[in-house]
Amino acid sequence: MLLNARRLDETQQILLAIEDVTLKKAIEKKIADYTKNLEKGIAEKTTELKARVDELSKLNDLMVGRELKMVELKEQIKKLKN
Repeated sequence: MLLNARRLDETQQILLAIEDVTLKKAIEKKIADYTKNLEKGIAEKTTELKARVDELSKLNDLMVGRELKMVELKEQIKKLKN
């Protein structure tokens, strides 16, 4: 419960307001939990993606190296034929 008190002007009157903030607190907790889980999920996906990028980079290096070796071998064959 939230209690607010405010004095009205210069009179002797005070305005009191009581508000039930239970639902508001529950929603704030759900949002905080959701945010925490979302951040955890993002971190996991980021780790997975970094691993995949590394894997693809190694595969690319291997394929490029293979292609360069093929070009070199073709040049050697061409020289041997002449």
